[in-house]
Amino acid sequence: MNSIINNWIKCYLIGAMEKTAKGDAGRGWRNEIKIELIKRSDINGNPIYIFDPTLEEQSKVDYPPLEYHKKVEGWIASGNNDKVKEGCNLIWRGKTLIKK
Repeated sequence: MNSIINNWIKCYLIGAMEKTAKGDAGRGWRNEIKIELIKRSDINGNPIYIFDPTLEEQSKVDYPPLEYHKKVEGWIASGNNDKVKEGCNLIWRGKTLIKK
C-alpha cells in the first residue's frame, strides 16, 4: 500500500519471510523492487520511504530472518515458549533502552 504523507511516499514491502520459494527469506524480490523504487523517487523528486520488514525484524531480534525462524522452530519443538514470546514481543514492540 502506498500513501503520501508529509511529501513522502511510503511503501511497505509486505510478503512472506518464512518458507519462501527461493529460500532467501523474502530478501531477493525486496532488494530488486527497492532499487526500482529508489530510481522512481529520483525521477519524480519525491522521496520514497521503503519499509522492509526483513531488515526491521533483523534489527529487533539480532538475527537474519532465516536464522531467526530456525531458532523459533527449535524453541517451539523444545517447549521453550518464553523464548518464542520474547521474540514476538521484540518484533511487535521493538526494544526499549532505559538510561539511568
